[in-house]
Amino acid sequence: MISASKFYLILNALKRKGFINDHTINLGGRGGMTTFLEITQSGCEDLGMPIKPHLTRGGNFITDIWINKIHEHLREIMPGWKINIEKEVQNKFIDIVAEGIYQPFVLAIELELSEANLKNNIEKDVDKVDFLIETCVDENILNKADEITKTLPEEKQKKIGLCFLTQLYRCLKLSKIIDSQILKERNL
Repeated sequence: MISASKFYLILNALKRKGFINDHTINLGGRGGMTTFLEITQSGCEDLGMPIKPHLTRGGNFITDIWINKIHEHLREIMPGWKINIEKEVQNKFIDIVAEGIYQPFVLAIELELSEANLKNNIEKDVDKVDFLIETCVDENILNKADEITKTLPEEKQKKIGLCFLTQLYRCLKLSKIIDSQILKERNL
């Protein structure tokens, strides 16, 4: 086992050479920020390994981290549901889709790290699923999602829940963070 000081010397050398990037993310728990290391294209080439594609179309390393964390968490809190990453539902790809095995119900979760696809995701996804959860990385995106949602007809508004990524990742039950009759009826 190497010492912490030697580890950081190696880590900083790898960063300087462009072989890795580090990303610091708040996962919403105690203890503050978590650092994740990403092997760059240059690092992959130097190691002779293929570049790993992102989990979502147009995604990035941060999206991959959140998708994995949320996917794992949903599998724990939603036993008996089929949960898929980047699934196509009626010709629209959705970040995470949870389908009831014993009841016909499709729950979509979009991870919003920017406002780039926010309007498109909300307006198109809500027509293709039974319930849509828009998870936002910060308050600005959450407020924008709320504005977009309020422009929709009331029956569609009832099918949309908004929350922060950290809330979804840390929740024990979806209806605790999203006040929706639809989720309560399905004991989610």
